[in-house]
Amino acid sequence: MLRESGQASAEYVLVTAGVAVACIAVLILVFKPFDGIFSDPSVNIPSGTYTPPVAGGSGDAPTSLADCANQGWRKYHFANQQDCDDFVNKVFPSASGAT
Repeated sequence: MLRESGQASAEYVLVTAGVAVACIAVLILVFKPFDGIFSDPSVNIPSGTYTPPVAGGSGDAPTSLADCANQGWRKYHFANQQDCDDFVNKVFPSASGAT
């Protein structure tokens, strides 16, 4: 069976279009559960600009062992006072008395 010169190109276009339609269908089916996740008002996403904490400059991190004492470690979201003390000793050795 002889083919005409444009027949292979037409078949290629049809196969490519079929694959594209199949991919789009799969994407729609896979991502349908996520539809509206970014517009759902029950999702609490803070607004405004995020400013990362600056150790020692803005009060967002403990700068002395006294900051960790008396449950102060909770303010800085450490798991326990020892983690807070270890942080101060590592980041601010002169402030903690460590050498």
